Amino acid sequence: VRDFSGNNNHGNESGSVSFNQAGKFNTSINFDGNNDHITFGNSSLFNTGGAITVEAWARPAGTINWNSFPTIIDKDPFEQFSLYFNPLQNIVFDLNYTNGNVNLIGTTVVSVNTWYHVVATYDGSTVSLYLNGVLEDSDSVSGSLAFGAKDFLVGAGWDGGSKSFNFRGRIDEV
Repeated sequence: VRDFSGNNNHGNESGSVSFNQAGKFNTSINFDGNNDHITFGNSSLFNTGGAITVEAWARPAGTINWNSFPTIIDKDPFEQFSLYFNPLQNIVFDLNYTNGNVNLIGTTVVSVNTWYHVVATYDGSTVSLYLNGVLEDSDSVSGSLAFGAKDFLVGAGWDGGSKSFNFRGRIDEV
């Protein structure tokens, strides 16, 4: 998977990842929810210690298992952060920082086969979670973003040392 940002953070796919699927913009990547994901390594760009923005377009598929906490983007919430859906079909952002962690939970119940723009930001003092441009949750925190040793994942999340929490559906524009 090619990184077009110019930072050369190219990814490697695992499992049954399908490319060139109809996306929100041009094409997207389809995940079947069965042990497939894209790994982008552990670049220093993912370990800034400072402000971050994590965003993607996500379209959960019709047979998604909401009880498996389907994950869009993950850098291990116990080390850094995770952006995923909970069993109630809300978007969630977990962030680990030097003075603790925060868990933001959206209020909107998402539907299958619908595109959603999910964004989480941290500016060093406030963590915010947005769905389709609307603020869903925020919290004030103090401290730097924690550094993590695990790889940056799209379409799955870390469960200890294993990759799990597989997403079923399409992801675009990470």
